[in-house]
Amino acid sequence: MSSIFRLALPMIILVSTWALPARAVDTDVVLNEAFYLGDDTEDWVELKNMGKDTINVANWWLCSRLVYVRLATLPLLDGDDLVLEPGEILTVGAGMDLDDFSADLGLYVTNEFPESSAMVDFFQWGTTDPVGRSSVAAEKLAWRQETRMIYDAVEAAVEGESVSFCGANSGGALLTLSEDLENGSSTRGAENGFSCSLLFADGFESGDVSAWTLAVPMPLEDANTLDHLAVQSILSLSR
Repeated sequence: MSSIFRLALPMIILVSTWALPARAVDTDVVLNEAFYLGDDTEDWVELKNMGKDTINVANWWLCSRLVYVRLATLPLLDGDDLVLEPGEILTVGAGMDLDDFSADLGLYVTNEFPESSAMVDFFQWGTTDPVGRSSVAAEKLAWRQETRMIYDAVEAAVEGESVSFCGANSGGALLTLSEDLENGSSTRGAENGFSCSLLFADGFESGDVSAWTLAVPMPLEDANTLDHLAVQSILSLSR
């Protein structure tokens, strides 16, 4: 860990306990699962409302490799409508042929795609090169930029797999890491069947620090006082 980071850490802890801004309702929706190994009639995207408020996503947009589709124009595969109740999951056909090998997937509240303020969630797979809206996601602090022109990435899925979000309360305009996502058997329309073995997973929100398996650069009893956003910020700085 650099000396700069050691010096900055107390300030980060202080800010995390009393000065973090309230999260907007829109940030409670995550890209929960996606299947991209089919064609434009087979690929699909699943969203989940992780928050406590009802959210209408009908006029939201999906973006992949600079191709854009509005959710209201897509076939609804799971769910009653495009109004997400707390905890509800919905699935839509992707409306485009998501690239099997390397691409990005972004969720937007408007069609102002170059604007980071319009982005809600994002991840990319199969390449660490800038693809689609990687730079917008990095500006939003929704996806990690490793170095100049190099971004975090999930491994590409193999036949029969989808990619699923397995964190506890990231995604949705908070920093998502590739470790927050995992390839595996599809659970379309239902809760994802696994959790990532990271501090973002089981036990974090309840304060059960014994469930954390990724080291945090501070004593666990101190880290337990931080909220999720602050811990992710610390992790991103320490890598």
